[in-house]
Amino acid sequence: MKTMTVTKQSLLEDVKNHKMTVLVDTEVSRILRFDNHLDGMYWFDIVTWGRNLVITGDCGTYVFCRSNDMFDFFRGRHDPDLAYLAEKLVAVDKRDGHEKYDEETFRERVLEWAEEFAAEYFDLEEGVNVDERKLFFERINEEVLCDLGSQGMDLSKALYFEWDGHLVFQDFWEVDLTEYTPRFVWCCHAIVWAIDQYDKMKETEK
Repeated sequence: MKTMTVTKQSLLEDVKNHKMTVLVDTEVSRILRFDNHLDGMYWFDIVTWGRNLVITGDCGTYVFCRSNDMFDFFRGRHDPDLAYLAEKLVAVDKRDGHEKYDEETFRERVLEWAEEFAAEYFDLEEGVNVDERKLFFERINEEVLCDLGSQGMDLSKALYFEWDGHLVFQDFWEVDLTEYTPRFVWCCHAIVWAIDQYDKMKETEK
């Protein structure tokens, strides 16, 4: 699965003027608010209780469930394993969710499968099937890779594409054609950053 362009550095730019307000801080139960006190851009709350963590705000709402103290679970994940974190989701943002169909991934996977098929099917050493191979890829571009946009329709075009009686993409439905949404990636980075701010506050208090 591909990731979006949201990075730790872009997150730091978004929250560079944010301040933390501690509303609740009792054992594993916490409510922390982060905002810039100016225009509300990129504000978010972190809410935790036993085995659960919620991030909600300007960039979406996601609920994770794993460890009794979810700060321990997220602490130190400065290069988040998005696939692993996605497995711990129990609720996702209604607007964008945490993953979406990606046309470019579909195109890349189709061409990879087509190349594998062509390598086995066409005998190019003798130069006999050069034109036929060219026609094969032209048909794929015209019948499979044209007018992309709907995962169901795009996948259907691949699954039913035939060449000389062979279903070239017979098991293509097993291929992951998604990428993580920017909101999910942003929130994962924001959680880790927020816990860092909380830990710094605790160190200062000591």
